[in-house]
Parts: sequence; C-alpha cells; structure tokens
Amino acid sequence: MLAVLGAGPREAEGLDFSVDYPGTVRADEAFPVTITADTLDNYDVKMFVHDDTKAVSEIYDPFADLWKSSFSYVVGAYPTHDTINVMSHYIGFTDITVRMRETGQSGFDEFVGPISVVIPEPGPGIVLGVAGLGLIGGRRKSYFAGSHEFFAFVEAD
Repeated sequence: MLAVLGAGPREAEGLDFSVDYPGTVRADEAFPVTITADTLDNYDVKMFVHDDTKAVSEIYDPFADLWKSSFSYVVGAYPTHDTINVMSHYIGFTDITVRMRETGQSGFDEFVGPISVVIPEPGPGIVLGVAGLGLIGGRRKSYFAGSHEFFAFVEAD
C-alpha cells in the first residue's frame, strides 16, 4: 500500500484498534481497509468516506457477497474479516471513518482519518466530461467534490 499523508496504521479512541488503508484511492474502485484489534470478541464494522455533510461511499459485505450502503454495519465482521473493501464516490481530500461496535450493542468506537480520492482512471468506454455535456447511447456517472459535481460518461456496449 502506498502511504500518503494520513495513511497507515492509526489508533482509534476507546477500543484498542488500528486501521490501515491507502492514502490515495481512485473513485469507484474498491480499496482495502484493514483493522487490527486486541480482542477476539465479535464486532460489527461500518466504514465510509465522507465530506462535511454526507457519506459518499459503499462498503462490501463479505457475508452477503454484495456492496451495500455505507450507512449499514457489516454485522459480526470482525475478527472473521479483518480486511473489508470500501468504494468512494467522492473526489477530493476528505475523511474516512471506521466504526466498530460490539455485536448486539449500540455504542461504537470510531476512527477518523484523512484520505485523498482521485478521478477514476480513464479507459475503454469511459470519457471524462463536464456539466452540460451529454453522450448519446451512454450513461452519466456523477462524482462530488465539495459543492462541485463532476461527470464521467460510460459509453453503451
């Protein structure tokens, strides 16, 4: 993992756990977040990338084998799954939050650290655009950076 400002193992408050994640990631690409804790108890895990007002990411639930809203916990994820994938839909320098709560409890311990999310890599079928442009036969994917909206157009198959 490439370590950039704010990346690498960081300690959380309360529960003794640390979080390791890449300091720079690409929007719409999964990246791993690894948790290390001094406990064998089962914990639910919630992870999200967010700006000042909203979460703009998804978390992968390895038990259900699907991506879900980052508003949800992955119940009983830790210690069975100490690495969980997250996908950001935000572009810019922002924060990642990891919450752990003992399974069956409502209180949680939290880690918040900086992360940089960059524009997705252009490739076959993807054209970066700006507001007001359209692509016939394709679909538009929106990204957010503060109050600004950016677009990528995905060409039809």
